[in-house]
Amino acid sequence: MPLQRSTRRWLILATLALALMGLIGYLMSRGEVDKSANAAAGNTAQGEKSGRRGRGTPTVTVAMSSRQDVTLWQTLPGTLAPLQQVVIRPTQAGQLRTILFEDGAYVKRGQVLATLDDREVRASLADAEATRAQVQAQRATTALTLKRYQALLKENAVSRQEVDEYLGQAQQYRAQEAAAESRIAAAQVKLAQMRIVAPFSGRVGLRQVSPGAQLSPNDAQGIVTLTQTQPMAVDLGLPDQITAQGSPRGLPIEVWSLAQPPILLANSRITILDAQADPATGALPVRALLDNNRGQLIAGQAVSVRVASQTYYQAVTVPLQAVQTGLEDRFVMAVIQGKAVRRPVQLVAQTDTLAIVNGLEAGIAVITDGGSRVRDGVAVKVATLSKSSAHSRSHSSASGVAS
Repeated sequence: MPLQRSTRRWLILATLALALMGLIGYLMSRGEVDKSANAAAGNTAQGEKSGRRGRGTPTVTVAMSSRQDVTLWQTLPGTLAPLQQVVIRPTQAGQLRTILFEDGAYVKRGQVLATLDDREVRASLADAEATRAQVQAQRATTALTLKRYQALLKENAVSRQEVDEYLGQAQQYRAQEAAAESRIAAAQVKLAQMRIVAPFSGRVGLRQVSPGAQLSPNDAQGIVTLTQTQPMAVDLGLPDQITAQGSPRGLPIEVWSLAQPPILLANSRITILDAQADPATGALPVRALLDNNRGQLIAGQAVSVRVASQTYYQAVTVPLQAVQTGLEDRFVMAVIQGKAVRRPVQLVAQTDTLAIVNGLEAGIAVITDGGSRVRDGVAVKVATLSKSSAHSRSHSSASGVAS
């Protein structure tokens, strides 16, 4: 009995000890959970505070307004044209004897391009020269006889009638000699026409005939086409928006290819104006001369022509993305002493990248990115200075002049 009571007592004590250890462990774990919850709550509160601070000071990108010369360009279609182009044909009918040029070669003015069979013409020339020599001999003989008879007439050795007869023969031979001279000149002209020469310097195309062909001045295709290549010209039509501002003579132009990417072919100025506008389009046909020393221009080629329609001198400019449109006006958001300030402006004109404005002075920081998120008088933080500022001369195409 005493042993059973002792054993029961130890079992009760062991049970109480185990229960106490479990309680201690539970309390310790509960304390760690509370610490984690408190730490998480603190972090959340700090994050919310930080977030509220970030929303209160927006970050923006700015660029400086500047004063500069800006040229507005308008892109128009154009066509390269030669100043002179002609189909080479003979002026006399005949058989083509030789061709003295290479296809596509550059030839100079006066250079012989082809010859016709000239044997018949040479024979006519030789006959006329022989006739002239015969008449000259007869005229010389008659002149000597006339001189002798005039001397005898003074001595009354011959009659006046005989002297007059020799005088008439001398005049007749003089007329025959003049006729022979005319035949010779005509034969020489015809002989020269047997040599077909270039009327001006330029480049020939592909020949259309071969030696042995019978040619005529009325042949449609001719022998070859000769095109003047230096200088060349570009023809285009100017719309009313340009001509209404005054005479377009002297306006700068740029000629670009239609290839992708485009290639700048030439720079020039408008020099030739038509007398009237095209009735179909209302555009004024104009022409500009182009330097073609490198042979980069081809007659008949379609090109893109950029015309300097207007130049604004020392205008205040800002990046185009800085200009915003309100309900009643346009404006920019300027940054002055760390705050966004709404500045109304008048948009005078614009290019692809720049806006010309009135109502704003040069040297003002304007918001180019993030301006839609700020309000007038709100403090802002400037992140960067935009590189797309208006400090370089614009060569962009004009998109119109705003009122």
